Amino acid sequence: MLTLSLIIFTTHYRLSIDFETKTFHDYVWFLGFKNGEKGNFERVEYVFVKKNVISQKMQLKAANSTIHKEVYDGYLRFSEEEKIHILTKDNKQAVVKKLQEIAEILKVKIVDYSNGAPDEI
Repeated sequence: MLTLSLIIFTTHYRLSIDFETKTFHDYVWFLGFKNGEKGNFERVEYVFVKKNVISQKMQLKAANSTIHKEVYDGYLRFSEEEKIHILTKDNKQAVVKKLQEIAEILKVKIVDYSNGAPDEI
């Protein structure tokens, strides 16, 4: 039980960006080991929020039901081809608040795609 708890509490999603070498490492940190994607980028274009609908199917012996729910995802865009998912929340304001912190550090704009058309925040 202690080993399982140690694994659960020491596993983290992380994103490392090196602006000198223009590389990033999107990984899961697990007991000191890093497992994930590495890549190069020219520049950070912006961060953005997008609305998605998720569904969850529940099955019992006598009945089935599907729950649909709107969630908001935050992304970091390096280029048209390269984007990285940062976070998902039920509340758009919570996503925007976190993206504002990131945008301030990276000195980039925030774009809102949750209504379909892009709007700068």
